[in-house]
Amino acid sequence: MLASHATSPVPSLSWQPWNKSLPAACGDMRRRHGGQSAGAPDVRPLALELVSIRGLDSLIEHGLLERVCEMLPALEIAWATSACRNMQAFAKEVLPRLLAVRCRPGLQLQTASASEAAMFSDWMRDTRQWNSGPNTSKPYNVAKEGCVAGDGGAWIFLEQGTDWLGFQGLYCNFSSPRPKPKWVSFRLCLQTLEFSCGFFALSADRRTWGLQPLVFIFNYRGDDMQTGKRCFALQTQPVTGDLHVLQLEKDQIRAGVPYEVAVHLDWERGLLELFIDGACVLRDINFQADLEPRYIGLYNWRRRAVCGFSEILVGSRRPYPVAESPLQVWRVSESQNRREEGSALTMRSRPQIGLTSNQILLSFCVNLRESAVASLFENCPSSRYVEIAVCMFDMTNVSPRVHHRGEL
Repeated sequence: MLASHATSPVPSLSWQPWNKSLPAACGDMRRRHGGQSAGAPDVRPLALELVSIRGLDSLIEHGLLERVCEMLPALEIAWATSACRNMQAFAKEVLPRLLAVRCRPGLQLQTASASEAAMFSDWMRDTRQWNSGPNTSKPYNVAKEGCVAGDGGAWIFLEQGTDWLGFQGLYCNFSSPRPKPKWVSFRLCLQTLEFSCGFFALSADRRTWGLQPLVFIFNYRGDDMQTGKRCFALQTQPVTGDLHVLQLEKDQIRAGVPYEVAVHLDWERGLLELFIDGACVLRDINFQADLEPRYIGLYNWRRRAVCGFSEILVGSRRPYPVAESPLQVWRVSESQNRREEGSALTMRSRPQIGLTSNQILLSFCVNLRESAVASLFENCPSSRYVEIAVCMFDMTNVSPRVHHRGEL
């Protein structure tokens, strides 16, 4: 996390000539700052002096700050890049490139942070974490790697199988340590709107024929349904509970378009909220809060249906921002479920932290592993930055550390 140093401000230190050797400079600093003797020199004051003089602009100019960000967790990057205008400008240019390499093009920093803190995450680049079924008594869905036009993420598509057969796709078992996950999210892309598909089930246990008991099940309903056609649906009690059907008011659900689906679970109250593309479309839906979620199931309902899943996250952090001005408005068929008007749920705005350049750099240094810092400047074009690297290496042992804690 981004360290917050509540100590006195960094003293203004005089410049040390760069052609002076580092041991000699350390000796001068020890004498000036009452350093001890013999053993390992205390290079912390020297590090503060070098960092103070070079500042952020030089590190940004030579691409070194970007290298540092490549090694930091997303939450720490978020705190640091909101600290001042220089860092915000740096983030605007660098973060899209960094997140495209780390996760996928177009990903938001908030989603990257949620994935790093998740108890279970799968970008769906392959199916190594998944098993077929559990309902494999008949021909079941086939999983294939694929892509979506205009989207840089990885996708696993389900197709084929048997008509009217549930739980015939993929399932996985993930550990669910306490506390229970607050958020479950995934991306869904439909290719065949006429057929029911895109079932996502969160369950506490597995049977030979399926997953039961269910925390919730989300799916797309096609033209093969008697009611509620071409819409999404959510149900928490498949046999006796209400079916919450979600339709667009002025448009239709489209094929080939990724939808971001997120479910917020309030285990204390036994209520959940459903978000689609950042808009809250269901709230205060009862679910069985005494269950321990352990299984995820993905499947299609019809053999001619084709749909893709991507970016499955289970954890404690909100994966997607709330849409302040949703592009689409959803209509809920159940009268007791209010559609959210406007943007009642909004992201908590983050005030600028107002850190100095010294504090930002210190925060980077103390959170990096020594091995990472040692290799960071290996091919650095300037010997000056090599000396800064040595100082940063020693600063990784600075203590104590005080962290900002929170979510994006």
